[in-house]
Amino acid sequence: MKKLINIITSPFLIALPIAFALIIFIPFNFQKYKLDLIDQLNVDKGKDGADLYFYDFDKDGISERCYICSNTIGNAAIKITRDDHSIIDQYNFDTKLIKELSKAFFGDYDNNGLSEVYFFSMEDDSVFLNAVEPLGCGYLLKNNFITTINKVDDKLDFRIRMAKLIDLDNNGLKDFVFKIHACFSLQPRAIYKFDIKTKCIERTPEAGSMISIYSVEDINDDGYLELFGTSNTTGNLPTTFPYHDSSVWFMVIDHNLDFFFEPVEFSEYGARLALRPLKSNKSNRIIALYDYYGKKNIKSKLLLYNEKGELIKKKTLYKPTKNKYFSLEKIIWNKDPYVYLFSKDGTIYNVSSDLDYDIVYNGEYISDYIYMKGDFDNDGFDEALFLRKRESKIQIARFNFDQVDSYDFNLKSEKEPIISFKQNGENLPNIAIQIENKLSLFEYSFNNWYYLKVPYYVFIYILSLLLVYIIQLAQRYRMQQIQKMKELQFQVTMNQLEPHFILNSLNSIGLSILKEDKNQAYSGFSKFTNLIRSVLSDRDSMVLTLKEELELSDDYLKVQKIRHKEKFEYKLIYSDKINLDVIIPKMTIRNFVENAIKHGILPDKKNGELKIEVDQNDNIFTICVKDTGIGRQKARDLKTSGTGKGLHMIDELFIWFEKTYKKNISYKIVDLKDSNGDPAGTEVIITIGGN
Repeated sequence: MKKLINIITSPFLIALPIAFALIIFIPFNFQKYKLDLIDQLNVDKGKDGADLYFYDFDKDGISERCYICSNTIGNAAIKITRDDHSIIDQYNFDTKLIKELSKAFFGDYDNNGLSEVYFFSMEDDSVFLNAVEPLGCGYLLKNNFITTINKVDDKLDFRIRMAKLIDLDNNGLKDFVFKIHACFSLQPRAIYKFDIKTKCIERTPEAGSMISIYSVEDINDDGYLELFGTSNTTGNLPTTFPYHDSSVWFMVIDHNLDFFFEPVEFSEYGARLALRPLKSNKSNRIIALYDYYGKKNIKSKLLLYNEKGELIKKKTLYKPTKNKYFSLEKIIWNKDPYVYLFSKDGTIYNVSSDLDYDIVYNGEYISDYIYMKGDFDNDGFDEALFLRKRESKIQIARFNFDQVDSYDFNLKSEKEPIISFKQNGENLPNIAIQIENKLSLFEYSFNNWYYLKVPYYVFIYILSLLLVYIIQLAQRYRMQQIQKMKELQFQVTMNQLEPHFILNSLNSIGLSILKEDKNQAYSGFSKFTNLIRSVLSDRDSMVLTLKEELELSDDYLKVQKIRHKEKFEYKLIYSDKINLDVIIPKMTIRNFVENAIKHGILPDKKNGELKIEVDQNDNIFTICVKDTGIGRQKARDLKTSGTGKGLHMIDELFIWFEKTYKKNISYKIVDLKDSNGDPAGTEVIITIGGN
């Protein structure tokens, strides 16, 4: 048992929880990669503010600034500047900006090394496509009509979120491919292809539900790309409408914007169907996620199709509650494609072309929407950035989710953020996130403090160990002081109850009774009992008032007078103005009075005199105990001077009193001489006072 207690109370063990608490409550960033806020800008160019994108138009490694804004007359405009804010050019258009319903898109359609910026504008109910090659030909597309838009409750009822530059015709030039999605209107709900060179536009067949453009792949190896995406049930159209939106549809779009095969209906309302192509050396497959969140007892599933749209395999997915949805995402890592199943509980599975899936990440929930992918830390490998705007959180995943780091960026808003990639030449790039008119620049890099993680934890443990050790030393010292004080209390008490004094006093009182000297016997007994009562009632206290000490010294001297008759006389001298309530240590006066009687006056052949005189000057008290005895030297010669334990006790008592009450106390002993230089007694001067 004792061994167990020693282990439990060991400072090495006690320091562990303290170190753990310090590490938790005094956190230090030891993530392997860090995300630092570099700068914040207010983007207020133009009449209604501006959307600021960073983009390297000429691929020289340094991004230009692209402002999409309204000009002074309220029309759409593009302003291009260098990073030092020097103006390259401004391009004005005759139509209005639609910032909330669309965003800008970038790419190099003709592969000439100079990229373009594409954006949509409106006039009345018409949507137009515009494009500028700022470091090349300038205006590329201006006010190219796309379609008309309906209004619902006097608001434009559409969104353009998905757009890509894709060479669908396989002619070496990319087409601008985008989706327009109407919310409550019948149309437009279509994918459009705009041939930038010929200015020709095509669209998909009429459909109530149209996939979003998430992936492109030549799934049947015919040299042409197909479009894959996600559809949802919104229930805004009658079920008589072709491919209505009360169902989700297994739908793939070919390079002619026609159906790659006849869409297959999944008829239950309250579902999402996501398609992602996955090509391997063995086979070409389409992985589909059917995620049901409606009211019926229908399980979500993973489905596997071949390149012809024929079902090969399916697997049921289980989720604890219906609001724990799934989603499917395809990510290219180092030029290799991976398909991932995201779960709302924070688990991510890597899905193979045989529909097998393994957990690659299990932690904090990651949004399934990739806002941007790029080499954020210049290490030669891409990272993927996810943004949870409602939680104000950035999440950056490295290859195959081997490592995922989360960062708070404190820019909460319901509005869609604008995210771009700012290249800075040989310096680290920046991730630019604009929410409303505030743009923040972040730098993602390796955290050099990462390697100090273990030394830091060791340092915290050593610091905790040192703290525990100091506390234990302090406790040990305190216990020693308490023990020392108790020993001092005992010593003081024993000095007050000195056995020879008690026996001799009782003998003297008894002798007075035998002689029938009742007055002397009563007086002696009364004084003696006062002394005994004082010791017994205050044995745990080591202080008393000056008045009490003088009274007890007086009682002691009266008892000694009974014992020794006319051997000595004594006087107590002090003024009524003296503060007798001041606290002093026990035995301060009486110890020196006892020494004066025992070692000075009693060994002397002649009768002696003892005088106790008290004086006060402000808060300083002086107490003199003066006797006419034989003196200290003769007492030493006669070996009547005692052992010195009494003075040692007084020294310890005075040291304790100074520490406890922060009041100075000291004494000095003066050997008195007569006119011939012979010993004439001893004087003790006690000084109490001052802080």
